[in-house]
Amino acid sequence: MNISKIEIYNFRGHKETKVNLSKDYNLLVGPNNSGKTSFLQAVNLVIGFNRQYYTENDFFADANSSDPKKSEPIKIIPEFAERNDDKFPESVIQEFGTFILFNTEESDLTKDVSDVPLRYFRICYECAFDEFENKFKEYRYFVDKSNNRFKKTQTSDFTYKHSTFVPFFTFNPSEI
Repeated sequence: MNISKIEIYNFRGHKETKVNLSKDYNLLVGPNNSGKTSFLQAVNLVIGFNRQYYTENDFFADANSSDPKKSEPIKIIPEFAERNDDKFPESVIQEFGTFILFNTEESDLTKDVSDVPLRYFRICYECAFDEFENKFKEYRYFVDKSNNRFKKTQTSDFTYKHSTFVPFFTFNPSEI
């Protein structure tokens, strides 16, 4: 299982960033202050083992509003996909069953020699100001291909039990 795609909305300098990732190696290149570290920290918010929590400075600020309480929510959506040489184990299929989608698009990452569509699932990390509780709240839930929260018979929340199946990494910018 690998992260095949990531979408970042309203996180630091990333108003709307969508990146398809290679199945092998990925390299972030850009000038200083272009969002490379923020990109990695966004991924770390979702799946990091020693993740740091958001701050109010993490919300995207534009000329119209710099108040994080009035900002659009931060949303970070990684897509975890099978590869031809790395299928989901049966335990993942059983635990994530209702939320697993089938890829019907043709690409080098999704072609399967057995003509069986490869599977994937998407998690959304969301952080927004809750006016009723007067505080920022974090949510994690499964989403479909259009980033809509699943509304199936069971809860669509992404739980700690689910997180034990997801590969994680630790990112410390000071080590770069």
